[in-house]
Amino acid sequence: DAYANLRSLARPTDDYVSRGLADRITRHLERDPALEEHRRAHDRLVRDGVRVVMLGLRVENRAVIDPVGFFVEVIDTLVERLGAVRVVVDGHDARPGGGMYESHGEHIATRGLVEAEEEILEALRRHYAGREDVTLASTIGESMAVTAFWCARSLLFTAMFAQPTPMVGLKSQGLTEYFS
Repeated sequence: DAYANLRSLARPTDDYVSRGLADRITRHLERDPALEEHRRAHDRLVRDGVRVVMLGLRVENRAVIDPVGFFVEVIDTLVERLGAVRVVVDGHDARPGGGMYESHGEHIATRGLVEAEEEILEALRRHYAGREDVTLASTIGESMAVTAFWCARSLLFTAMFAQPTPMVGLKSQGLTEYFS
């Protein structure tokens, strides 16, 4: 109804990351020697014809009551349409030198956001245990280079609250979206 009445569900801004800046950031992060294991894993997925998709947890800003159920439905739909998928679950990144990046409003949260992310990831792992068409990986607690690596190689990135947007030229909800 909102779209039919020419209403936007997102506040338009002039904040954006240009393709050139996104490319420079990606090139810089791609030089991280810690990515070698991830490169090998991605090469195996490509060789086996497995598509990579990313799911952004965004637990601090969600509009979904049952995040596990939401992601199960998303994953099942992707498997139905694409076949085997590697689902990379994107959460909070680690800071260089230790600790995690803090999200807006995290200081008032009643529990740790990384803990909530890990709970969702573990529930998804239990749900898909034994399935050969769904493998799960995580960037929770990984470096920003790891997150950017998988995002740059993903067919799509989806989160629980953000509108689907082209990743360059429009405001995104988090840094990882800039690399899609």
